[in-house]
Amino acid sequence: MGFIITLAFKNLFRYRRRTIITAIAIATGVSMYIFIDGWLQGAQAESVRNLVKFETGSARVVNTTYWEQKDFLLPKYDIPDPAPAEAALEKAGYTVAPRVTIFAEASKTGGAGEAFTLQIAGIDPARDGKIFDFANALTPKGAVYLTAGRSEIMLGSNAADRLGVVLDDSVRLTTRTRDGVWTSLETRVVAILSTPDPIVNNIMGFVPLDVLQNALQMGNGVTDIVIGFPEWLDPDKETAAINALLAPLPGSSDYVAKSFNDLAPEFGQIAQSKSGGTKIILFLIFIIAAIGISNTVLMAVYERVREIGMMRALGMKNGAVMWCFIVEAFGIGLVGALFGVILGVFAELYMVNIGIDLTPMLENMGNIGYRILGVSKSLWNPDTIVTAAIVSIIFSGIMAILPARRALKKEITECLRVK
Repeated sequence: MGFIITLAFKNLFRYRRRTIITAIAIATGVSMYIFIDGWLQGAQAESVRNLVKFETGSARVVNTTYWEQKDFLLPKYDIPDPAPAEAALEKAGYTVAPRVTIFAEASKTGGAGEAFTLQIAGIDPARDGKIFDFANALTPKGAVYLTAGRSEIMLGSNAADRLGVVLDDSVRLTTRTRDGVWTSLETRVVAILSTPDPIVNNIMGFVPLDVLQNALQMGNGVTDIVIGFPEWLDPDKETAAINALLAPLPGSSDYVAKSFNDLAPEFGQIAQSKSGGTKIILFLIFIIAAIGISNTVLMAVYERVREIGMMRALGMKNGAVMWCFIVEAFGIGLVGALFGVILGVFAELYMVNIGIDLTPMLENMGNIGYRILGVSKSLWNPDTIVTAAIVSIIFSGIMAILPARRALKKEITECLRVK
């Protein structure tokens, strides 16, 4: 076997140009796979953080009917008395914050600017900040956080631009009360939110919970009990535990807990697409390796027919000859994988530490699933690096079998007659 390995690697250097060209093709595929997978991993992790910190929280308890008709956000399907559920959740160690979430038509008071539908969340200023991170997204200078009891609003930056409002302008919200009666609420803009979540920036506004409850005639009722827990915990397992925790409470059959995966289903679809996309990239590496290695080995076979015949005439078995070509292909795959990993790691170093600013491309694209604006960075994924390298090496060797078998089908005398 030592002789076969030595001979195979000598052949690598005998045909350097061909080896280098094939190795470059493999290296390109491997490096692209490492780069894209790391970038998608980073975008997914950042999206989860932004989704939880700015949009949904880790989970929510809602009225079952409210959830079934979640496309309408109707306040009449509320949790009339959230106190027992909140107490049980806090006793279990969860952070909770009550909310009322509705749709309302927003317009700048005085009729100037565009009027359009916003998702309005009534939040408890004292408790909401324990789950969400809006306090670090307030703009411009002079902006302040909401104060309970005051008719104020914080608007997403793009929503504020569409309404044509700035700090201290007045915004009218028109919606239906809990009983279905039309009502209007005049609010003063106290902050414009510039968050890394484009959904918040585009379509959301926030007012004090008690002000919205009064306007909607809801009493102490809420539509959501937002729950916060560490992001490294499994959201689906935690949601199941929350549902079990709430089961003994009166009226619990009318409520259901949903994780952020349920609250933003399009994000889950993006995660699945990412997984499928990386598999496609890996498949493309197979194709690159297949074409490159097959072509290289086939050319080597045709150029060395007499050499193959001579080795067989001297007593070298067909299996040993085939292994010479397979090991040679392994060597090309090894060279390509090595350079591909080096290129991919250098690209990842840049993306992990510096990243690329996606704001100009994504800020006006609406809901594309990923919750990410600003600088997008990658995450290291050692499994991807190892998988890409091993697969390219193994597949390179496998693709040498068919061309080598073609040479071994010829008789020894026929091989020796070839000029």
